[in-house]
Amino acid sequence: MCGRYQAWVEDDALVEILEMEKQGAAERYLRQAEVFPGTVQPLLYGSLVRVRAHLSLWGIPLAPWGRKGTLINARAETAAEKTLFRPAFDRDPAPQPKARRAAVVTSGYFEWRDGVKHHITDADGSPLFLGALEIDEPSSAAAPNIGDLTAAPPRRHVILTTQATGAPALVHDRMPLFLPRGRLDAWLYDPDFARYMLTHPFPLAMKVG
Repeated sequence: MCGRYQAWVEDDALVEILEMEKQGAAERYLRQAEVFPGTVQPLLYGSLVRVRAHLSLWGIPLAPWGRKGTLINARAETAAEKTLFRPAFDRDPAPQPKARRAAVVTSGYFEWRDGVKHHITDADGSPLFLGALEIDEPSSAAAPNIGDLTAAPPRRHVILTTQATGAPALVHDRMPLFLPRGRLDAWLYDPDFARYMLTHPFPLAMKVG
C-alpha cells in the first residue's frame, strides 16, 4: 500500500511543469519530507494540449457509501470496474470527465514492517511516478487558481496499488502502481493501454532503505 510518500523532487523538467502551473508555488509542494493523506498535492494529468498539473487532495471520503473513513488507495486490478472510477477509463470521455487518470510525482514512499519504517526509492534515485485516479467533488463549481494556496481544490484522488514484487515485497505485499517515465503519456492519454497497465505493471529496479 502507500500511506506516506516524500515530495522532494530534483528534476528540472518536472519543476518546470509544476512551477508554470502554480505560478511560483512549486517550492511549497516539492519540498515536503513526508506527505500524509488529507494533504493537498500537485497531480500530473493529460490535458487536450499537454501534460499539465493541478492541485488535488489525497483521499476520498467513504461517507456517500455509508462507510466511515477515507479511501486513500485503490486496487489497480479492479479499479476500472468500480463505478466511481470507471469514467477514467472511457474511450470517449465527456468533455469534462468526473474521473480521470493522473500521476503523483515523488522521490520515494514509506512502508512499515514489524514497527520499522522503510524508505523505498528508485534504485538510481530517479523521480517516481505513481498511478492515481482522481474524482471531482460534486459540489464544486470551478477550480481555484493553482497558485491560490488558501483555496481547497475541488478534486480528490487515490493512489493505485498492485501486488508487490522485487525489493518492495520485502516489506509489504502491496506497492504503488509505478509508471515508467517513458510510459507516462500512454497512461494519461491511452485508456486501453492504461487498462493494460492496471494488471500488467512494469517492473522497476527499487531499493529499500
